[in-house]
Amino acid sequence: MSSPTADAAELPVAAVAESAAEPTSRRDLDRSLVLWLTNVSHALIHFQNQMQALLYPIIMAELGFGPAQLGVLAAVQNVFSSASQAGFGFLTPFFMRTRLLGAANLVVSLGTFLTGFVPSYSALLGTRAIMAAGSSAQHPVAASLLSGYFPRNRGTILALNSSLANVGALLAPLSVSLLLLVVGWRQIFIIVAIATTVMGIAYFFFRDRSGARHANAASRKARLAEGRASYGRVLRNRNMMVISLIMMVGAAGRDGGVNQTFLGPHLVDDLGLSVTIAAVALSGRREVSGLG
Repeated sequence: MSSPTADAAELPVAAVAESAAEPTSRRDLDRSLVLWLTNVSHALIHFQNQMQALLYPIIMAELGFGPAQLGVLAAVQNVFSSASQAGFGFLTPFFMRTRLLGAANLVVSLGTFLTGFVPSYSALLGTRAIMAAGSSAQHPVAASLLSGYFPRNRGTILALNSSLANVGALLAPLSVSLLLLVVGWRQIFIIVAIATTVMGIAYFFFRDRSGARHANAASRKARLAEGRASYGRVLRNRNMMVISLIMMVGAAGRDGGVNQTFLGPHLVDDLGLSVTIAAVALSGRREVSGLG
């Protein structure tokens, strides 16, 4: 029979153990939810980028522009996406990364929603630029967030994030071809905008704990200096610069370049394929390139 003193000593130990286990399980749940939130939102952005290839022939016919204007549209999107990535990189030390990703997804949603109502080519340029600016946060900010949440296996987590994003691109052509049977291209953009809004709002329910601690630990001036120093280290690293230059040259022919922009219109307008057959071709191309 245990003494009252022993019982009193054991009670706090059990209470401490129980209270310690609860935050740990909660943190694990938060980490899993953040992981899949970033995976789904990343896949949704790739879905939207890929679905344009199938919708371009329909949009071009309705708004009355040709391949040259389509090339300008793709260039504008790439410029806004690339430039905004650097901007989001500088903003990361000043704001919670979950808040940045939430705001960025809402910007994507706004640009996508407005695309469903564009009356002209110039308006389309503006709405797609807004979408591209918001989507650029996904790579630098989400990668940083996941690296902070999973420091021990960040490589595996980042690979998973990239792989699942490509699943979104793989599903886009067939999904859009099915949607076109019941709704128009404008309604498809609105549907995707609603889904992106849900993703954006969901980010605001999570706190970036490591980012918040870092933000509170240093002054704004120190955080700005740290951001500049980080970019400086990259620019001074010869290997990083060589890799970046090679990727810049190769980017013209990869999925975000000429293939994604012109292959859909070429299949429909030049080869006379139906939208459904073009969707199957684009989806098969995505699967083969993913396996490669």
